[in-house]
Amino acid sequence: MNEELIKILERIASALESIAESLNRENQENISNNFNYANSQTYVNKNTTPDESEDILNRRVILANFLINRRITIKALPEDENGDGILDKIAFFMGDRYKLIHAFLQQIKRKMNSGETVKMYLKERTQEEISSICQLASWLHEIAFLSEFTYYKSPKYLLLATPNRIPKALNFFSGKWFERYIKNQIISLIRQVNPSIKFSYLANPQISFANGDDFELDLLFEIEGEIFWFEIKSADYQRYVEKYSKVSKLLNLDKDHSFMVLLDITEPGADALKDLFHMNVVNLENFSKEFLNQIQKWQNIEVNENEE
Repeated sequence: MNEELIKILERIASALESIAESLNRENQENISNNFNYANSQTYVNKNTTPDESEDILNRRVILANFLINRRITIKALPEDENGDGILDKIAFFMGDRYKLIHAFLQQIKRKMNSGETVKMYLKERTQEEISSICQLASWLHEIAFLSEFTYYKSPKYLLLATPNRIPKALNFFSGKWFERYIKNQIISLIRQVNPSIKFSYLANPQISFANGDDFELDLLFEIEGEIFWFEIKSADYQRYVEKYSKVSKLLNLDKDHSFMVLLDITEPGADALKDLFHMNVVNLENFSKEFLNQIQKWQNIEVNENEE
């Protein structure tokens, strides 16, 4: 760690100590824990300047204080995984071409627990579907998420693929790819609205509420001080919607700031859940449009207030 970054951390720590003096001992512990955890997920690269590093760390304080003010403690954060770049690339491909690769992914999910080989006859598929499925299978085979992959062209048009039952592969197939896709879509949409917008996020923080209940948030974003929470489910959402609704109340976030992103739900189904559980429920197809509308709406409100 360079001297400039050390000085930055010391200044932030000093500011936190001032805040802590006005709180009780329990909250002092939460500040320390939440601040440390929040800063453990920092996307500082080797080209980041000291000023940029300070801004990133200051933004982590916003997230930490948001949780502290709701008597929420961060218990743990997952460390960044090796190979995040390639997994993000594959997740982006899967999300953007989901309709084309959906049938193949469903077959993989059915076979991943048993490790049996997927057999797909692709003769009736479009050329775009065949190309997308084979490209995805090839990438998954390269990173050992498929232990075997073969495609027999005309006249068989037969694809054979065997899912590898290693934990990373199982987690990816069961829904982590979707979380990765949505995370990167959020970042892309923020920059699309305005490249100068400042933001930070926590991915999969394990938290504890004041009542002792534990929970894992999928994504918690801070965008120019506004907090947005995203829960992302690729299947079996029915078991979780009521819990998510209760968590949104504990976080004190309205439905413009709390999103439930579901992979395959219909638009009428999403609208029904939105009315029932007071969260912004969207499917994969509509997520980008809906979140972009929220960001633009919020940005326009901010601009109008400043002009007044």
